[in-house]
Amino acid sequence: MLFEELTYPDLHLSSSLTCSSDSLRLFPSCHDSHHNAYWYLEGSDGILYRESPPHAGHKAKAPSFQSVSSDHNELMEVGKEMLAEGKKKKKHGLQHFAKWLVEEEGPKLASKALARERAKSKQALLEMMPRKRSSRVAEKEEREKLEEEERQRRAQEMELLRLEQEKKKKEREREIRLKERQEQIEQKVRDDEKARQHNEAERERR
Repeated sequence: MLFEELTYPDLHLSSSLTCSSDSLRLFPSCHDSHHNAYWYLEGSDGILYRESPPHAGHKAKAPSFQSVSSDHNELMEVGKEMLAEGKKKKKHGLQHFAKWLVEEEGPKLASKALARERAKSKQALLEMMPRKRSSRVAEKEEREKLEEEERQRRAQEMELLRLEQEKKKKEREREIRLKERQEQIEQKVRDDEKARQHNEAERERR
């Protein structure tokens, strides 16, 4: 690709400009030997545009507009080609613009891309943390539920044991009371019998 010397005061578009047809026609970055114009917008993440010149005559052709790079990696490759062409043809303006692409803009965009990837990775980790935290909470809740069920089971067993012991205690106390009552009845019978015998003996002596 052959590039011509720049004759414009600015080498690239400002990031404050939008990619409209009017704004793009203000500051082309460079032209090649085929009169193709190249446009670059800072903040476009490495998109370099090429506009072909219009063709007159019976084969009239409207200008075409397309991108020659879509990211910082492709921009670096195109920049290296432009830099090599500028050095070969001793086009200082082209070299200056290409050097800026290769040494400044490309690395800057690469750093931004890396920062975005790191941010995405960090965000992915952050998004995973609540799920992990929820999993730990769920496991803790399940463990506490099982422990609570075990405590309730043991409490029920203890209550049943207490009721059983209380029942046995009441049965023993009832047996003791019945035995005491029986002994009292038997003692009263014996006492009554002794009293009757004593009374009969007294009547016989008289």
